Amino acid sequence: MRRRVDAVALAVATRGASHSLANKGQHKGRDLAMWITFKTSAAPDVLMLDNLADYLLAIIGKRLGERGVIMHDELPVAIQKLESAIAVDKQERAEHDGHFHEGEPGHEPHEIPAGLAQRAYPFLDMLRLAHKANGDILWGV
Repeated sequence: MRRRVDAVALAVATRGASHSLANKGQHKGRDLAMWITFKTSAAPDVLMLDNLADYLLAIIGKRLGERGVIMHDELPVAIQKLESAIAVDKQERAEHDGHFHEGEPGHEPHEIPAGLAQRAYPFLDMLRLAHKANGDILWGV
């Protein structure tokens, strides 16, 4: 029996993701978030909100559609691209550490959102496991 990864913490952190689907449903003037489930036989399912899924897929050169696949031969490049993006994000966050604009005019105090490493970890782990097992990753099925 397959385990389902509870990625709620990952999904909550998506407020830092900058990409979203343009054709999401509307409810009383608000965008409705959709859950995307990534599946592979090599790892537990990974569930995340569509704006994070769209963001992570864009990093690896894919588009979020109703259905999609990351073929096993695409995984090495996808892993490398995501690891590179995480390294850049960590560097930028390290440069920002200690500078929170406190007391500066025009800057409201703010919480630093979760980094890309935290938001992408379950997906990156899935990519690595699928690569190791020579499997594909599917969504929308």
